[in-house]
Amino acid sequence: MRLVTKILVLFFALLLQFEVIASHIAGADLTYRHIQGDTFEFQLNVFRNCGGNIYPHTRLSIYGESSCGDTLAITLIKKTSSLKLRGETLIPNSSGGFDVSQLCSSSMAQNRCMGGSSFPSMEQYIFEGRALIANPCSLWTFYRNISCCRSSANNVTINQICVQSTLNSVVDSTNSSPEFDTQPIYYPCAGQAHSYNFGVMEKDGDSLVYSFDRGCSNYPQPYSWSRPFNPPLAGMTLNSKTGRIKFTPNVSGNFVVVLKVSEYDRKTAAFKGSVTQDVLMIVQICTNKNPEFASPPGYSGRRVGSIENFSGSATKLNSKSVEMCIGDNFQFDVFSFDADLLDSMSVRSNVKEVLPGAHLSFSHPSGRTDSIIATISWTATSLPGPFYSFYLEFSDNHCPLVALSYLTYKVYLKPSTYAGPDLTICNGSQSATLQVSGGSQFTWSALPGGSGISVPSNFSCDTCANVIANPSTTTNYVVISNLISGCKSSDTIQVKVVDDFSLVGNSVDVCWGDSIQISVEPSDTSKSYSYQWSNPQFLDSVGSRTPEVRGLDISNRFIVTVTSSSGCTKIDSVIVNSSLPYPNNIRAVADPNPICVSDTVQLEVNWSPQSFGCGINPFPCQGFSRTVQVVNGTSRTSSSGSLVSPNPYPNVYASVRQQYLYRASDLSQMGMKKGGISAIEFFVDSNLGTASYHNYSIRMKCTSLSQLGTTWESGLVQVYSSKTHTVTQGWNSHLFDERYSWDGTSNLLVEICFDNSIQSSAQTSNANILYGPTSYTSTILAHEFNASACNVVSPSSASSFNSLPNTRFVTCEGFNTASYNFQWTSSGSNPSFIGANNIIDPKINASLSSDTSYTVFIEDSLGICFDTASVQVDVVNQYSVFLPKNIRLCIQDGLQIIQSAVPFQWHGGGRGKWSGPGIVNDSLGYFDPAIAGIGQHWIHYEIVGSACDMRDSMQIQVVGLPDVSFIEGPFCELDAINRLDTNLIHDIGYFTSSIPGVVDSSLDNFDATSAFINAPDSVPLTYHAFNGCWADSTITVRVDAKWQVSIPTLGPYCLDEDSTQVYTNDSLGQWSGPGVKSNFFFPSSNGPGMFRLHVDSAGYCGNTGFKDVVVVSNPKPQILDPGPFIDDGTSRWTSPVEVVADTFDPGGKWGAPTTPPWMPFTTQAVFVPSAVFASGGTGFYPLTYTVNDTMSNGKLCAGADTVHLYFCVPKPSSSYISTNALGDLVANPKSSFYWWYEDSLFTGNNLRDSIFSNPTMGFQYRVLVGDSNQCWTISDSNYYVGSPEFALESIQLLPNPASDEIFLLTEESYEEIELYDVEGKLLRRIQIDGLRTRIDLQGLNAGMYFLRIPSHPEKKALHFIKK
Repeated sequence: MRLVTKILVLFFALLLQFEVIASHIAGADLTYRHIQGDTFEFQLNVFRNCGGNIYPHTRLSIYGESSCGDTLAITLIKKTSSLKLRGETLIPNSSGGFDVSQLCSSSMAQNRCMGGSSFPSMEQYIFEGRALIANPCSLWTFYRNISCCRSSANNVTINQICVQSTLNSVVDSTNSSPEFDTQPIYYPCAGQAHSYNFGVMEKDGDSLVYSFDRGCSNYPQPYSWSRPFNPPLAGMTLNSKTGRIKFTPNVSGNFVVVLKVSEYDRKTAAFKGSVTQDVLMIVQICTNKNPEFASPPGYSGRRVGSIENFSGSATKLNSKSVEMCIGDNFQFDVFSFDADLLDSMSVRSNVKEVLPGAHLSFSHPSGRTDSIIATISWTATSLPGPFYSFYLEFSDNHCPLVALSYLTYKVYLKPSTYAGPDLTICNGSQSATLQVSGGSQFTWSALPGGSGISVPSNFSCDTCANVIANPSTTTNYVVISNLISGCKSSDTIQVKVVDDFSLVGNSVDVCWGDSIQISVEPSDTSKSYSYQWSNPQFLDSVGSRTPEVRGLDISNRFIVTVTSSSGCTKIDSVIVNSSLPYPNNIRAVADPNPICVSDTVQLEVNWSPQSFGCGINPFPCQGFSRTVQVVNGTSRTSSSGSLVSPNPYPNVYASVRQQYLYRASDLSQMGMKKGGISAIEFFVDSNLGTASYHNYSIRMKCTSLSQLGTTWESGLVQVYSSKTHTVTQGWNSHLFDERYSWDGTSNLLVEICFDNSIQSSAQTSNANILYGPTSYTSTILAHEFNASACNVVSPSSASSFNSLPNTRFVTCEGFNTASYNFQWTSSGSNPSFIGANNIIDPKINASLSSDTSYTVFIEDSLGICFDTASVQVDVVNQYSVFLPKNIRLCIQDGLQIIQSAVPFQWHGGGRGKWSGPGIVNDSLGYFDPAIAGIGQHWIHYEIVGSACDMRDSMQIQVVGLPDVSFIEGPFCELDAINRLDTNLIHDIGYFTSSIPGVVDSSLDNFDATSAFINAPDSVPLTYHAFNGCWADSTITVRVDAKWQVSIPTLGPYCLDEDSTQVYTNDSLGQWSGPGVKSNFFFPSSNGPGMFRLHVDSAGYCGNTGFKDVVVVSNPKPQILDPGPFIDDGTSRWTSPVEVVADTFDPGGKWGAPTTPPWMPFTTQAVFVPSAVFASGGTGFYPLTYTVNDTMSNGKLCAGADTVHLYFCVPKPSSSYISTNALGDLVANPKSSFYWWYEDSLFTGNNLRDSIFSNPTMGFQYRVLVGDSNQCWTISDSNYYVGSPEFALESIQLLPNPASDEIFLLTEESYEEIELYDVEGKLLRRIQIDGLRTRIDLQGLNAGMYFLRIPSHPEKKALHFIKK
């Protein structure tokens, strides 16, 4: 299609785009800048955590509302070219964002914005667009609602972000808002003091006031703090004049900070506008130290952050402030350092933007990169306001996360008489506006050589502050004021007058999707000019006089600034009007065609709308609205209780979010066609409940999802913004804010949500709606009783349904032909039109002499776009149709050409039409039997006119291939007669072979005795069959040699072996015998012994045989367990211990799965228990002893036994004896086993009971207490039963317990005493030295010991404890 541009017609389509769901939005701000006249440029900044979804927009809309009743929708385009941002040149990444992560340079490539996964990351999206603010109003509000999804935050629960700016265009219609310049998403460290500056820049010189805010006033819910808005973080303070905040966070997390900056006129204090910035501060747990502002160690005399080394004519007021007149200058240093010696500091500032012409440099004192000196200098020029602040941002460049600190400095400009910068005007067409400041009374004069001053002809007032000057030549003016501030009271300004020129620029029209050249023409062509166009994204060059506009799909204004070589500057604009999308696939058709002579032909235009795929359709409907009901169920919902089916109006809850999935196949079946959808409707049967549903919103998207799961689908586009809907009985229509395009093939997902939680109306009952079933999960929902469900992360349980509410979509279909002009023409001089030829569907009368080629010219009603299409009309004079007789074809015969016996004649040539199964070309008569398939098929040939109809039919039989699959053999080499099956269902069937003499085709016999067969052998055999089609198949037939019984050696086998297959050398025969099953022998089924196994192949090419096999038992060794080994402090475990088995085998092997280092044995198991205790080795250790029994042929049958050696610490560690009411002895504490010992050295009864009944009077008792593995401890002391007169009452041991020595005190003289351990082993005999004897305990292990006087055996033993 060729689209061209024609005459001027204005068409302007405004694009409104709502938010697509994204995630992890970390902040946003919206600012504006005055361009000229009524034109303002808006900039929306969106900040995204790169761990979430990509922000998908390439264009979007912001909205404006005035208190005077005006509304605007302003389209913004995403910037995709490199730009300078905060002093750095940034290049957009693959998602179209700019990386603004607070990372050092070496870590930037690894962050999530760059495709990495290691470090926290942020990116900034920038959208810009222009609009006309023509009507002055005291309050314009511009806003953007980013509905989803804000990054989670500690102090905010709402899921959306709304940023706004305001303008009082009555006070100042040329005001530009403040802008933000510092690191947008700040990462402070918990536990450290921070100073942060938002870097607000305001170029109009207005007075700024800073305050915390909550964002847009039309938020569905307020932030978690309330007016007057408390600090977002505890202890955070805000300087309302400079915007600096100070805080020391004590917890980590995400905290939303919303700063509002309000502008006021410096002179009148009138409100001029405001902006807000909504951003996260992400408090981290980090060890890196911030650049500090306290006095550092090792820098004597330095004051961090203060103005130092001040010089110049300006006045230093304090450590952070300077005062100066116009023309004064200053230079000073600011010092800072970092406590981390390895960090390398740098500094950045907005001083150059705040103070035009300022300079910033830095150096490192003594070459130390952990400290820095920033040097700032400026010569004051006249600025609009008297007060300005700028910041210094100090960075330690720590990796990966950079630490930042901010200092704010103030500059006060004292009143000076200042007439402004020199001006250039174009002679005769421009005036110079002179505005003097500094003073209240003024006197103007002109220096010689210019136009002079003549009031009011060329100078409006010579005593005023604001003057209009119209000099005819370049003139220097002098103004003197009554200012006595100490600054200058006069100034000079030059108004340069240069040659004038004018611009001529015409608006143009362009057909949708086309390119077009725009231009402006200066009137004076003798000079050179420079050009600067707006909207660079649509232009091939912004500096050309004649740029080309490309990719424009809606009308737009292009502003151009033209400056001559002499300095005259003019501004003009060109409006490019884009048409609506033009029809696609335009074709001219004729019906009927071919046509019989004298019949009437209907000409017509076929076309289709442009396809926009899925998404927002910014264009109005160019066809006709059609309402299509896509769900028509008869089930009825309940008016009370929880939801058990989908319901778009369920008022039993305060808020419900639902997603409905409509499959494309169902939509198409119900008659819905691809195109724009402008509304959705739901049917209410009865019982309206509460009729008002507040904050009702609808989102849509196309999807390949065939059924819903248990989580929300994301990425839906809002088509119906939050509104209050009043439910009525019958169909309830929701007219979309913007039409949504459906591609006709994707499934359609619709989300609805309402929120009555903040309304005073009570929850009553559901509206009764009708719904229909689906074969898939088509609805999921979430609900809330007292809060909004629209931001619920996941649907509630048991909330999915296989049903949908009765639904209608309002769609746009076709084209309205009234919007287009048609003109038909013919190729010759005899068109034969019947009636008008300027309509879409004219008629012609066919004759052999009339024109046969017709062309239609189609033009839209605006005259911008046109296209042409042509059609050839075939007029038939005479013809005959006679088909051949019925024919028979094989399915594999390939493509056949069928022809009519007698050719027909057309005026202009051509053919008739073939039809029927297998016809692959309806004009040439190509028939494919493989496509038609097996069977009888009627084939038709016809030429249809009106009075010239002719047709004939024929029948074609397609025959399929015969089934030639077969199985033969195996055959024995001894057999000469082997009949082959020819399958009698075929007309013809026979066998052949490539081996001579094997097959007799006449008898269908296979002779396996042929001399050409060398058995065992494989012989090719081919079967040929005919059933109307020939087919053959070849297989390989096995010929076996006569089988000779040859059995290999079998066995011997171990009794514990798995089953094994028994076989002959040629693997044939059937085995039987003890333990044989399915030709497998199972050794364990019969026990040890010899068994005879038989093999039989009689009846097929062979004979029988047998084999004897032997099964042997496995040896069964048994280990004698010497344990347990008790860490009781005695010396009995210091000697080596050997573990043995009940039988000894020289080849036996000792081992364990995890042998510890103290058990390195294979043929002998020897170890020292005390070494185990010393290494902390307690518990059970497996020990295995393996014995092999060797049989014939080296066969080994192995047997093994495993014990678990027990090493333990006594539990309990001590015990004692008490008595019960019956006089029985009781062991304490309770355990698993008890060993009682009576009298003397513990020989006597051993009872495994905690109670020892009927103890003997006059005896002493002890007890061993232990666990089930015999790990025991002995009671701490003897227990005497009855009178202790036989005890050693005259002997004392002191101290007891003892460490290195103990003393024996006696009242009688004894010769010696014996020392025993707890096992009754005599350790030593000690000579008694009088009544007081020292006993040396060194060398004894800790534990219990006993003393006995051998000369007096009737005396009982005395015990003591060695610590």
